[in-house]
Amino acid sequence: MKAVLWVMLVSHAAVPQKVATERVETSPGISESAMRESLARVTGALERCVPELLPDTPELDDRVSIRFTVDKEGRLKQPDLGPALKVKGLLDRQCVNEQAKDWAFPKPSTGQRVDVEWSLRVQLDRARSNALRTEARQEVKAYCDAFKKRLQKTPKAPWIAGQALVDFLRLRGVKVTSDDQEGMKTADLTQARLTSYGRRWVEAMQQVLPPNWRDIVLSTGEELGDPNICPELASWQPNWDG
Repeated sequence: MKAVLWVMLVSHAAVPQKVATERVETSPGISESAMRESLARVTGALERCVPELLPDTPELDDRVSIRFTVDKEGRLKQPDLGPALKVKGLLDRQCVNEQAKDWAFPKPSTGQRVDVEWSLRVQLDRARSNALRTEARQEVKAYCDAFKKRLQKTPKAPWIAGQALVDFLRLRGVKVTSDDQEGMKTADLTQARLTSYGRRWVEAMQQVLPPNWRDIVLSTGEELGDPNICPELASWQPNWDG
């Protein structure tokens, strides 16, 4: 479940963080200068693949390595299995492979495929990442506060997680339609006072069945470095049969 939730919750940089080429190595067929020129046209797009929330570790490596193969037509070679690019480092792999679909290069002079290793450096904005992490934690805690209030009234009712989400969103300026049993039916998040990270876990809750809501909130807490962010929700035992 957590792996699936991470795909839904992963957030890329809304404000680009600089990504710069450090080194390019190619096998015979395309010169380094020609490859650098081609890669310069797509480097900027990789900035959106920098996670907004950087890993909370003092020794964060800013180096990225991308390996790929160019076919004899100058296109990215697609393997039978797995992604076209092998990405090592901070950039989100799925995002990079999505960006690479339209990459084009000179046709190799040898008429044979060319192997490329592209080394980059990412300029990391720790201050912005830490500020977002703090604000995102506050959002999850606000939802947990709303849940605790509902829990005190009807502790076994399975719908209180949805009702708490309605309460939380209304406090954030969201227009919500709901009913007493199912909680939220529709929500207009366009004017919501939410971080981009908070918006994503709320949207994730909208896409799954109620029994999975708890997993989304608790997984979000873990991603934010606070696995005990909502103990009442973690220990909650609703009566799904009632």
